Amino acid sequence: MGVPNLLYIYMNTFKVTWYTICWNENDIVKYVIDYWKKIKEQVDLNVVVYDNHSDDGCIDELKKYDWIEIRYFESDHSLNDEIHMNIKNNCWKEAKGKIDFAIVSDFDEVLWGDFVSELQYMHDNNYNVLGTLWYALCSKEFPTYQEGKYLHQIVKRGYEQIYINMNYYGLGKFMLIDVNKIDDMGWTQGSHRHNTKPEARIYKSNKIYAFHINKGLSEDYFVKRTKILEKRLSETNIKKGYGFHYKYDENTLRTNYRENYNSSIDISNL
Repeated sequence: MGVPNLLYIYMNTFKVTWYTICWNENDIVKYVIDYWKKIKEQVDLNVVVYDNHSDDGCIDELKKYDWIEIRYFESDHSLNDEIHMNIKNNCWKEAKGKIDFAIVSDFDEVLWGDFVSELQYMHDNNYNVLGTLWYALCSKEFPTYQEGKYLHQIVKRGYEQIYINMNYYGLGKFMLIDVNKIDDMGWTQGSHRHNTKPEARIYKSNKIYAFHINKGLSEDYFVKRTKILEKRLSETNIKKGYGFHYKYDENTLRTNYRENYNSSIDISNL
């Protein structure tokens, strides 16, 4: 029975489109592309990047790949989570009937693991949402890119963001969905909550993991990136309290980072 099952999986490669939102991600773009490439080895993957007019060179790197499409969006050059919510809640609907699964995320959120067996299991058992463990990477120093190694294998440390998904504590954000079994995800700001229609049938995987990259590329980088994003907060964000964590003072950010690092574990062998 083993051989027919393997042949079935091989002959039924799933089509997946990854939709992501980007702004000035040159520090991590090579790492992110490496994770996408790894998934592309397992499924028929294409990527759509919604870019808010990055000017640091990351788009030039992305344009090197014919399976990555760049789409631009306007936000008055500010971080406006209402615009992000609109993109995330609607971008994947264009793919209904054309692909099997969509992944929707911010640029610094990636997935890693065994996609062939897990997507097959979701498909065969009528699951429409993938649930994963979620690790924010932690590093003492900003990592140096190493050909042939993935970022979590270089950084090695990560801590669980237990409350990143406010509907289901302990799971990561729901990034991967079956586009033909979901009508609406109803993601809120940051995709921390959702109101799925029809009701989510969640497959809790122990073979796919989510990594949050920008949270942990050294203490100094974390503080620097946070303060840059604070300056980009739109009037809408400020009024509604979106992105409030970007407004923490430097001492608080450094204290939080050190506490998270101290609670981190070795994730290099995942």
